[in-house]
Amino acid sequence: MAARLSLLALASATFAVGIVLGLGILLPGRPRPNVQTAAVVPPYAALYLEVLTRPHGTEGDLARRVLAQELGGPPLQRLGPALAKAIAPGAGLDYARDVRPWLGGRVGLFYLALAGARSHPTLLIASRRDAQARIVLARAGTAVAAYRGTQYRLRRDGAAVAIVDHVVVVGPEPGVRAAIDASHDGSLSDTDAYRFEVSALERSRLGLGYLDVGRAAAAIPDGLLPASLRRVLVERLAGSHPSPLVGALTAAPGALVLDLQSSASQLSVGAPPPVAGGAISKAGSSAPVATAAPQASRLPVVSTLPSDTVVGIGVESIGAVLAGAFDSTGQPPGVAQGVSALRDRLGRALGLSPSRDLFPWMHDAALMVRAPRHGDAALVVTSLDPSASARAARALRAALSPLLVLPRRERLVLATSRAAALDALSAPVRLAARREFDVAVSALGSAFTQLGFVDAAALRQRSHGVLRALFDHVAAIVLATKGHHDRVTFALR
Repeated sequence: MAARLSLLALASATFAVGIVLGLGILLPGRPRPNVQTAAVVPPYAALYLEVLTRPHGTEGDLARRVLAQELGGPPLQRLGPALAKAIAPGAGLDYARDVRPWLGGRVGLFYLALAGARSHPTLLIASRRDAQARIVLARAGTAVAAYRGTQYRLRRDGAAVAIVDHVVVVGPEPGVRAAIDASHDGSLSDTDAYRFEVSALERSRLGLGYLDVGRAAAAIPDGLLPASLRRVLVERLAGSHPSPLVGALTAAPGALVLDLQSSASQLSVGAPPPVAGGAISKAGSSAPVATAAPQASRLPVVSTLPSDTVVGIGVESIGAVLAGAFDSTGQPPGVAQGVSALRDRLGRALGLSPSRDLFPWMHDAALMVRAPRHGDAALVVTSLDPSASARAARALRAALSPLLVLPRRERLVLATSRAAALDALSAPVRLAARREFDVAVSALGSAFTQLGFVDAAALRQRSHGVLRALFDHVAAIVLATKGHHDRVTFALR
């Protein structure tokens, strides 16, 4: 579960770059000649994003209406100049005069790496009139270089611009050269993994994203997580031959929808292990993990959080999920060692055995972080065995001080303040009552389990860069899952 949530959060943040960068240039009209920007993306790219500039049909019309309402006018008029500036900063390009006449059907970008010196994006713009595009690129820089028979220009800021197979390429020189290599030696779109994963995406999409899971895992910075946890996450996410994670962007009334999926079984939360006789047993555990019959009328966990929640996470059947996460049986040696170390470290810190004293009684869990002015948080776990959770509370109270640990019948609360604990137990107004939450949840569709919520409006002032640009237009984000299929909805402001 930790690996799945980490990957889902990372993918959502990185794919959001495409929403900010590309959707602002949606134009009316039929698509032009089908130039594929993925055809110049190197097969070893860590991340690739693309959007259609002229999506047609009802999906395209809906996207243009949604964005025009959000931006206060046609997307082109508001965000088109940003594309012109990205091509040649300071050259005084006019989007309508200098770029739109040759703009093709796709705009994309790729990253060679997600961390380090090569973690800078390379912009890709499909061209339908190379001669006109070449005139514009001449204004980007006067220095000319060549690589494998393709000329490119160097801007004063060190970036390079070129036309490669009817695609205008703008970015750091290594990125432009990588695009030239891809045109000669084979590109991302030529790989079996790309073709297989992308073929399963929604065909009426506005855009797509492709994330190399192994490279994303390797980009997790040292020191961000305890070494043992980072090792487990990296090895579980990367594996020996990880499948990529792909995403499709579509539109819904008042919202944008990002569907994420992967054929890799290691990325799936899946259902709890099969139940035999009403209980399941995990290796290394001296007690069965109790399970409860599903309740069709049960309100989704995230929906029950207080209405002023800024970040919320909900996990159903968390005891079974954690029991599986901490089971080292059958894992590769490196992962098994890391899992065992984490389990032992957790047990020592809490003064109890997680497999015996925690996981068996834990059912659903919800974590809330309140508005910045409160600065508090609470975790509520429903209990399948109140007596066992009350015993665990006594050990947790000693181990986690000064956190409050409050057992309440079939629920246990860990909180930073009494007010947070009481609100988490019985919020006078729940998250489900908020309009932006309802919009985001409505865009999910059926059969999805809510995993998380982000109040983008509340975090806007504390954000920078692409997240600030995203939060300028997004009110709320909901993350959900269904088997191997994840969905993220962005309720627009």
